[in-house]
Amino acid sequence: MDNELHGFALTGTDGKGTLFLTGELGIENGQTVKQALVDALARFPELTLDLAGAEGVDVTFLQMVCAVHRGAADKGASIVCLANRPPFFDDALRRAGLDAVPPERCGLSECLFASASGASEPPEAASAAED
Repeated sequence: MDNELHGFALTGTDGKGTLFLTGELGIENGQTVKQALVDALARFPELTLDLAGAEGVDVTFLQMVCAVHRGAADKGASIVCLANRPPFFDDALRRAGLDAVPPERCGLSECLFASASGASEPPEAASAAED
């Protein structure tokens, strides 16, 4: 299934989807991005956000993704991955103080940003490398 959702490409099947976010992601287009996230999660309960086409993010975008992620968890859905993060994404996390958020602060067992900051490999690969 391939289609467009609020100006962003959305692909997926069997409950797993990828939303390809592009351009500047922040306060200027926050409502559109938020609606795309909510609508994508309604179609695909396991959603990956692909940031390869992003040109910039601000704290508004980070807060919105966090809020949508928490709201989705209440409905049995989840943003499972932030794929293809550009370097400026981790810089924005650090500037916003979201790069080291303890899971108990957000109330979820897994904080999306905690898994996003630092190593770009999946947690399973990092733990296997440590063994």
